[in-house]
Amino acid sequence: MDAMRANFEQLEIATGASSTAVIVNAQGLKLFVRAWSPDGGRPVRGVLVMVHGMTMYGGPFSCLARELAAQGMAVVAADLQGHGLSDCYEALRGYVRRFSDYVDDTVQVMDWAAARHPGAPLFLLGESMGGTVVLQTLRRGSVAERVRGAVLLAPAVRVSPAVLPPRAILPILRGLAAIFPRAEVPDDKVVAPENWKGAFGDQAFAEAAYADPLMTLVRPRLKMVTHLAVWEGLWAHLEDITTPLLVAHAPEDTRTEYAYSKALIARAASTDKELLTVPGGRHMLLLDRPEITSRVVGHLTEWLLSRC
Repeated sequence: MDAMRANFEQLEIATGASSTAVIVNAQGLKLFVRAWSPDGGRPVRGVLVMVHGMTMYGGPFSCLARELAAQGMAVVAADLQGHGLSDCYEALRGYVRRFSDYVDDTVQVMDWAAARHPGAPLFLLGESMGGTVVLQTLRRGSVAERVRGAVLLAPAVRVSPAVLPPRAILPILRGLAAIFPRAEVPDDKVVAPENWKGAFGDQAFAEAAYADPLMTLVRPRLKMVTHLAVWEGLWAHLEDITTPLLVAHAPEDTRTEYAYSKALIARAASTDKELLTVPGGRHMLLLDRPEITSRVVGHLTEWLLSRC
């Protein structure tokens, strides 16, 4: 992993990241961070901290990050622990002991980004499960007060039945998770090839991502079953969200539910909130067909810049 980390740092810089860094979290795990900044020392209009979803890492956000940097925003994307080039808890890819560890890490990355650009307005972006992390972060009142706005891409507001094990065996899995939290889920729908392809509107991206060694293409651990309570708690308290929101979602998404994003917009207490419906899109809106991704990137860029 260290050799891959060193090689990938150079690749990231060559393909658009202005710099890379490593942050050590409260658990002693190293989190790999990519940062994009405006060229020529221009003043930074705002700072966006991006949080990827399950199996992913921060690099695939580069199309949006480069566009925002060209428009004067600084962008930061860390690999979640257990993903990409970040360290893994107990050396287990895709494993986290508590979902709140993702939130704690995100707050730490926010602090790091804010220290690099003091005084610049701070924004969050979460994609898929990263959307859950962002929403949970915004439920921390003192943290939410620091955030000018949040963008959610196909967020996992609630877990879709399409990616869950059969309902009849969930109680059994919960019991097993208490004893064998590190064991893999036996019936996984997240990284199965046929389901993976359906997440991408452009199959060239699907094939490249499936072959990418930085993708966390492992079955979820049984511990994830206990994390379902996080989504149920979030669903019950969507009214806690007061931060300005832009939610982009495709009705055809088969990984996260468009209906749940509609419910989020309806129920959130935010007075500044918008649902961007993306007909014809799939789950990975930043890795979709060019016309889809271009529309999403353009809308997100305009929304963010207008609130800087």
